[in-house]
Amino acid sequence: MELFQRDGSDKWWLTYSIAGKRFRESTGTHVKREAEAILAKRRVEIFEGRHFPEKKRNDLTVAGLRDLWNEHAQHKADAKKDKQKLGVIVEFFGANALVATLAKRDSERFRDTLAARVTRSKRKTAPATVNRYLALWRAALNHVQGDYLHRNPMAGVAFLPERNQRERECEAEEYESLLGRADADMRLALVLAYEQGMRRTEICRSLRAQVSTKRREIQVPADASKNTFPRTVPLTKRALAEIEAAPVRMDGRLVALEPDTVTHRFTGLCSALGIEGLHFHDLRGTAITRLSRAGASLAELQKFSGHKSVQALMRYLKRGDRRLRELVDKMDAADGGRHG
Repeated sequence: MELFQRDGSDKWWLTYSIAGKRFRESTGTHVKREAEAILAKRRVEIFEGRHFPEKKRNDLTVAGLRDLWNEHAQHKADAKKDKQKLGVIVEFFGANALVATLAKRDSERFRDTLAARVTRSKRKTAPATVNRYLALWRAALNHVQGDYLHRNPMAGVAFLPERNQRERECEAEEYESLLGRADADMRLALVLAYEQGMRRTEICRSLRAQVSTKRREIQVPADASKNTFPRTVPLTKRALAEIEAAPVRMDGRLVALEPDTVTHRFTGLCSALGIEGLHFHDLRGTAITRLSRAGASLAELQKFSGHKSVQALMRYLKRGDRRLRELVDKMDAADGGRHG
């Protein structure tokens, strides 16, 4: 028997064997002295035959799993989003449902129900969104599998195929129409997405103190970035002018909006203007594409966008196919059509 701490957790855990079977158990405390006392108590219970870990495994409810995961992941950048997703998971399976009684078919039913759900924008839930719920459900189950589960109800569950290619580009005319219809906050949000390729969360968390008018750039801190990587984004003249014209707020924020509000208002603007198939995130992709067409290298684009991998960045660059066609046509013209 011994004590240990899991990566990313300050709680002490026990590990022990009974009849050749290995078990792990959280002590529920970060104080080593208290954990040692629990360890000593467990030793006595095992020696006297009064400890039955198999029975304990069957007592975990879906609500209990939620609480264990929230405690484990409280320092994650996406902890708030995890809580929201776990609320949906608990509602679907039932707070008092025993995790040990769930099977693969239950997780598949959860997946299919999510996929059929219609969002506020009257679209079916995107496969990528469904997969994020499945990934969280699987991670939470994996977290407790050694202590409470004989089998994982997510084992063998297929994720939905994702069409990650970002094909919709915001045309210049559409952009100007959106700016003309937006209020002050939404206008600046549009500019920072289209001109600077910033994400919704980055825009909503940006502070005026992070803007340097002299160097004409904005700092995106690690706690605002999706990938927890800070970066510096050079500002276009238009973006800087919009920031300087925006009202100065007491809380220092550039935009007094929350990410979900940005999405809701953008959907309303598109509907009012008759713009179809355009998402707010497409503005970010358009910014990356425009910079690519201006001659930026992959390394420069990755630094600008804040993508963790080139593979993620390449989803946006497929928009450049039209530019490749133009370059090939120019090469043909320069060649004088000698080969055909």
